[in-house]
Amino acid sequence: MNRTADTFFNDQEKKRIADATHQAELRTSGEVAVMVAGSSDSYRDAEIIGGIVLGSITAFALTEMFFDAQIWYYIPLSILFFFPFQRLTRLLPLLKAVFIGPGRRQEAVAQRALKHSTIKGFTGQGTIPAYCFLYRFWKERYGFLRTREFIQRSTRIR
Repeated sequence: MNRTADTFFNDQEKKRIADATHQAELRTSGEVAVMVAGSSDSYRDAEIIGGIVLGSITAFALTEMFFDAQIWYYIPLSILFFFPFQRLTRLLPLLKAVFIGPGRRQEAVAQRALKHSTIKGFTGQGTIPAYCFLYRFWKERYGFLRTREFIQRSTRIR
């Protein structure tokens, strides 16, 4: 079964989440936002790194086997193999995940949560604490922005 962000929870689970969110908001002066996303970012940098690494390894192997390890063959082959391996990295999310660092993932989650909460008018300013949760697929952890972090990030972006 191919699950997307839209079909990740069934109707019964969505109702339970809405009820739990409502109950949490009743016990605090804050607002809670819950979001499910297929991915927090396109990770174009991971595609480029994947193309460079895989293209260079392939070019090195071919240059070593067929061209006596001459750099004049290695450089053009690296450039040539970059493009198909970048495309392959884009098409295979598990391969792309290899080239995404944990710090990059955390930053992508925070940026996506901030962007979503700003679009929804969820400012987190004033005395009301703002919380935004973001769950991502592909074994990416959930994101959580507290009021202070939210305000710091939102003022840094403006």
